Amino acid sequence: DPFGVFWIKGAGAGITDMYETFFGTDVLPPITLLLSGEFALFSQISARADIGISMQGLSGYMRDLSVAGVTIIDSLGGHVYWYPKLSVSFAIRVDILDCIVGEGGIVLEETDNGLYFCAYANATVKIPDYIWFIGGTKIGSASVGISTEKVWASVKVIGVAVGIRYYWGGSVKVDVGESYEVPTPLPENDKNNPKQM
Repeated sequence: DPFGVFWIKGAGAGITDMYETFFGTDVLPPITLLLSGEFALFSQISARADIGISMQGLSGYMRDLSVAGVTIIDSLGGHVYWYPKLSVSFAIRVDILDCIVGEGGIVLEETDNGLYFCAYANATVKIPDYIWFIGGTKIGSASVGISTEKVWASVKVIGVAVGIRYYWGGSVKVDVGESYEVPTPLPENDKNNPKQM
């Protein structure tokens, strides 16, 4: 850029999943072209971008988006895969002055029971990590979400949480206590879900 508005600070490329392409059994080969780079805009906004391109799908992520040297967005992006099953996911994670950490996104998955959709948002207020002794302590958090299975909301203050889940069809579940865990955006009956909702 001759005007100094847009700068490319670094770039790279690579290929992954070559072994699975030559010796795998997938109809569409998983070999993926990876592109990555770092850029700056007006010398004040900078970020790193990563893109993956394959015959099975596309992915793109932007990380460490900073304004005037302060990181505002930790990550932003997602993927669209159409093989072996449809999988669409977009998410954002923000960190504001190490005090407020939030994330949200949407998920669309093809499962054995049909298409599964979920939209969710989580936020946490904490003491900045650089504060001696008490840094990193979580003060409170909140979570909301809606999916093809249920709708939920929860609030957690000083380790004690109150959450409510309504399953389409009439079932309501209320959770109170320290052991309550926020639902993940994956379907409950998904065997690949590491933490059931």
